[in-house]
Amino acid sequence: MKKIFIGSSSEKKEVASLIARRLSEHDFEPMRWWREFPLGSITIDRLVEASSEAQGAIFIFGDDDKVWYRGEEVGSP
Repeated sequence: MKKIFIGSSSEKKEVASLIARRLSEHDFEPMRWWREFPLGSITIDRLVEASSEAQGAIFIFGDDDKVWYRGEEVGSP
């Protein structure tokens, strides 16, 4: 079974969960970021480990964070 890593912001976790369910229906094993990064783990170290386990990855980006660009507030992933 092929493992697919799924990453997103907390705000997009619902979308990531839906994608994980759909992948499971098609014989993929989703590696959900919220399960793969236990408390106290170092993000970059865990990402390197996950990259050796997974055959692919899906990242969901959205305009969750606000930044100011040339005096205007805009959304940024």
